[in-house]
Amino acid sequence: MCVHFEKEGRAKLYSSVNILLASSVQQMDRHSPKGLRDDEYEAGTKIVIARSEATTQSIDSAFAFAFLQVNRHSPKGGLRSRVLLLFYWGLSNLCSINTYKGFRIMPKQIKVAQKSLEELLWDSANKLRGTVVSYDYMNVCLGLIFLKYAGDRFDARRAELIAMGREKYIDHPAFYMSENVFYLTPVSRWSYLIENAKKPDLPLLIDTALAEIEKNNDALKGALPDNFYSRLTMDVSKLAALVDIINQIKIDAHDFDLFGRVYEYFLGKFAASQGQKGGEYYTPKCIVRLLTEMIEPYKGRVYDPCCGSGGMFVQSAKFIEAHGGETNDIAIFGQEQNSATLKLAKMNLAIRGISADFGAMPADTFSKDQHKDLKADFILANPPFNLKEWRAESELTDDPRWNGFDVPPVGNANYGWILHMLS
Repeated sequence: MCVHFEKEGRAKLYSSVNILLASSVQQMDRHSPKGLRDDEYEAGTKIVIARSEATTQSIDSAFAFAFLQVNRHSPKGGLRSRVLLLFYWGLSNLCSINTYKGFRIMPKQIKVAQKSLEELLWDSANKLRGTVVSYDYMNVCLGLIFLKYAGDRFDARRAELIAMGREKYIDHPAFYMSENVFYLTPVSRWSYLIENAKKPDLPLLIDTALAEIEKNNDALKGALPDNFYSRLTMDVSKLAALVDIINQIKIDAHDFDLFGRVYEYFLGKFAASQGQKGGEYYTPKCIVRLLTEMIEPYKGRVYDPCCGSGGMFVQSAKFIEAHGGETNDIAIFGQEQNSATLKLAKMNLAIRGISADFGAMPADTFSKDQHKDLKADFILANPPFNLKEWRAESELTDDPRWNGFDVPPVGNANYGWILHMLS
């Protein structure tokens, strides 16, 4: 509540009341930094109204209500209750100054936090999950976000070619790939899915679109879900509603970073809902950013031996852009043994136009290192620490990565991760 005096020369008669009110508000802020509860504010409001009516009955009624609220929350008294009563008393006296024209009391301003587009999309999408398990639903949502991104990028490039008077090249893949845009056949375009979103074979149409995109773009080989939507038990009407929600992602000009933010937001929310399992493929953004700021990967080869969904690489690119550099100044190398997680990483980078070498296949870094000859300039990783039984007693005992050191124990992989990175 804000109290303002707009007239010069305050009456000395009321200065003590004003100071008392200010003091009580200060104490309230000190002991209750979140301010008045709604019921406490309501009690104060009633006193203001009662004073304006200037009747004994209304004032007594308002104070009775105020005492009731104080006793309700502080039955044993205490500092908060005394501060509240002091506040109400000072407010009451101050509000009785009806003849002072320069005085006004501003009502409490309730701040309603505006939700971001990412939050709104998540809230809407999460309501449609139904009986689909969290991990599967994550792939449902992220696959659709990728399709929307690819479709919008394609449409923008197509319009650009037409504007340049190159209509005859609008169906030539090379004119899209040269601008890091995925070429889409008619059945793999987002506009086609929107037109057919109410049809009962929508899951098959989505799977077909993903398969077509992967077939026509070498950079996406093995990156997209394979016949995933057709195998789901999700109600088709809910899937159609989810398509409509994802379709709300709108971009301005060529600001495609929005898709990356939505993708990352959904990924983080799903990981949080899965607890420890979520940590297997997602490291919290604040940790990733801290690691990136510490090693400052401006230029060179960046490596993550257990890359999960690729968050370290995304943040490296953001770091470079934030410091006026070029993302082409870094080369990205990673490895992930979980095939589903590797798909998430490939889509995560593809949706931001970042290329990477993830090796020939998903594989365990210890038993099948796919970057043996790599000499990285930067290593960003959050490995699964305290991993037990990561090798058999007879396995990897003479691995060159341990040369000059003791062989890492079978019961804990921490030392193994350290030596792998040092090698």
